[in-house]
This record gives sequence, structure tokens and C-alpha cells, in this order.
Amino acid sequence: WVTIYDPVPGNGAVEQKSTFSFQWKVDQENKSKQLEYTVYYFESGSTVQYIAGESLSAKEVVVDGLKTATTYYWYVVAKHEGSIVANSPTWSFKTAAAN
Repeated sequence: WVTIYDPVPGNGAVEQKSTFSFQWKVDQENKSKQLEYTVYYFESGSTVQYIAGESLSAKEVVVDGLKTATTYYWYVVAKHEGSIVANSPTWSFKTAAAN
């Protein structure tokens, strides 16, 4: 089993910048298995998903170019040897309004 939790930004976060790092923590039963992560995000009301990063070994990826005053959703998929072993919950955040 694999659990993905403790997202940054936290679920429901507001006033986020247009460039920042998604971060998360992972708990897994077999710690010797090397996991790879793909991070997806999408705007509220959109069916288009973007990939912030794929085949990541680190539990962090920078996303940039986000629209201001927009709600986004994001989630992480963990894979081991190409097979999906876990999906995180889908978390949301809202970017800050333009100055």
C-alpha cells in the first residue's frame, strides 16, 4: 500500500502565487520500492489536465504560469515499475488576484 498525503499548498489554500512548488508526503508499506510520481493539475470548470512533472523521484515539482484569481485542482499519481500503485486525493487551491 502507498498513501500520498500532506499536500503543499494545502487543500483549499488561497492567495497562492502564479509560480510555486507542489509538495507532498508519502507513506508506503515496502520502503525499498522506488516510486515515481506524476503530478496533474487543472483549472476549475475545465476538462483539460496539465502535467506539472512526470517520472519524478522527488516529492516536489515547480509549477508556473498559473492564471491569477483562479481555482485549480491537483493530484499525484505514484507508480512503481510503470504500474500505478496509488492516486492522491484531489486537492484544490486558488491563486491570488493580480496586483
